[in-house]
Formats: sequence, structure tokens, C-alpha cells
Amino acid sequence: MKTLGEKIAGLRQERNMTQQAFADVMGVTRQAISNWERNKTEPDVAALKKIGQVFGIDMNELLTDIHLERQAIDTRPLTRLFLAILATHLGSLLWLCATTSTMKEALSRYGFRFVFVLIALSIYAVFTYCIRSRDFSLLSGYDPHAPYDLDVMADMTAAMATMILTDTLSFSILSCLLEGQLSESLSMVLFVMYLAGFVLSILLVNVKYKDRIYRDPDYPDKIRSGNRISIFFAAAVMAGAMILILSGMLGWVGHNSPKAAFQVLLFLPYILLNVVWMMIEQDKLHRLIERGEVYRFGKNTLGVAVADGILLGLILLISWA
Repeated sequence: MKTLGEKIAGLRQERNMTQQAFADVMGVTRQAISNWERNKTEPDVAALKKIGQVFGIDMNELLTDIHLERQAIDTRPLTRLFLAILATHLGSLLWLCATTSTMKEALSRYGFRFVFVLIALSIYAVFTYCIRSRDFSLLSGYDPHAPYDLDVMADMTAAMATMILTDTLSFSILSCLLEGQLSESLSMVLFVMYLAGFVLSILLVNVKYKDRIYRDPDYPDKIRSGNRISIFFAAAVMAGAMILILSGMLGWVGHNSPKAAFQVLLFLPYILLNVVWMMIEQDKLHRLIERGEVYRFGKNTLGVAVADGILLGLILLISWA
């Protein structure tokens, strides 16, 4: 039984076509053809249809009796990391219960660290489900229109989960070692450092896999301009969140104060505006790709960016007022 790559190579060789000649007919690079034939990547549905047209066969015939190599991902390392996080926090809580007079005092001193457990539980449950089921729709940023290579996607998801859970375990242990020295401001600094590590883990994994995650090697070029808009809106949300966090840390805005309430009232429509418009722009991007057109942001997007600046400025103004 042949692989899809071997079938494509065989059909090309039967017609005495070079990889470059085949690439010219397909409208892709010679490297893309080489990757298909070596089973490093797979052609998307549109490419499969065109291959069938070039060789005079039906796409279903091309896919009949092919051997699909599926790479099984071992999720046991993720399970061990998750259990280590639970054990760290359980041990910390039991020690606090043993060294304080009341359960209420123990829980008060344990404080924000419970957030680490919730994050670890969410990451472990969602990411292991995605890896085992090969359904990645639960992941933030997943695009159902994109021609993903599911084997590479599973690898990337496992790598991302490993980095995030390792980061969570490290900060969990650090927070336990600093027990008794964690003031409210130091706790906030520690949590901001953890979030920075969380985001850095995601960025590093995405950079590592960005050139391998799609079956169509030309797909990243098609969506590059649209991705810049998505990054802009995501960065805008993060900037707003950081302003709120720093305002509380530096004492500019008191907890449960009127200034804090005004900031939240501005931040909620700010988030909604960015998330909704990012979804609109992503939909526009894919419609243009289907028509073979190039994405360009319009006046409406520029207007949203201006509105972002105004709302962000008002949130900052409240902090400094």
C-alpha cells in the first residue's frame, strides 16, 4: 500500500514530468511538490482536485488505498506535570493548615495561588483532548478554513502544553518557597511574571512550528497581512489588561474604588470591540483567499484602531487622574 506522496510521485514519473514542470502546472513551488512526495506535508483539498485534473483521475481515486501514517502523541508527560502541580499545591495547603490556627487563615494565606491550579486544569484538559481526538477547534486562534497538517498540529499542541505546564509548576514551587514573604504587591508581580512566561511559551512554540503547520506551504504568505491585523487586535487587548493590572499594582487605582469601576466599564466595550472586529477581519480574509484576492485593511478597520486608541487613552487617564 502506497502513501499519498508515493502515489503523486508515481503519477508524475509515469508522465515523465519533472518536479519543476509539475510545480509550474500546479502553481506552487518545486519545494512544495518535493514535500508532498516525501510525505512531509499534504496537499489541501483544492490542490488534490487540481492534481486529479492534471493526471486525468478523480480525487477519490487518488485517495483510494493510500497508507496514512498517523503519529501517536504520548500525553503521559503532560499527566505527570499536571499531577506534580496538584501535589505541590496540595502539599502547600496542608502545610498551611498545619501551621495556622484556622482553615480560614490557611485559605487566606494560600490566596491567589489557586489560580495556578485552575489554569493547569484548563490547559491539561483541553490540550490532551485536542491531541487525542485531533479536534483542535477548542484552541484559541484555530482557523477551521486553514489546511492544517494534523500531525504537526498535534506536535505543536503537545509542545505548547508542556511549556505552559512547566511554567505553571515552576511558579507554583516558587510561590510555595516564598510563603510568608508574599505581600499583595509581590504576589501581583509574581503573577504578572507568570503571565509573561505563559505568553512567551505560546509565542516561542508558534514561531518554531509556523513554517510546518500547514499542508500548503504557500498558505502563510496568503494570510500574512490578515495575521498582522489579528496580532494588532490581540496586542491591544493585552495592553488594556496590563494597564488595569499595573494600575492596581502601583496603587494608582484602589480596589473597589469608583475609578476602578470606570476603568472596567471602559475595558468591557474595549475587549468586545477588538474581539468582534478581529473575527470580522478573519472572515473577510478567508473570503478573499477563496476568490484569489489580496487582503487589505479598509477605512472601517482604521476607524476601529482610532477608537481603540481613544478608549485606551481614557483608561490611562483614569489611572493617572
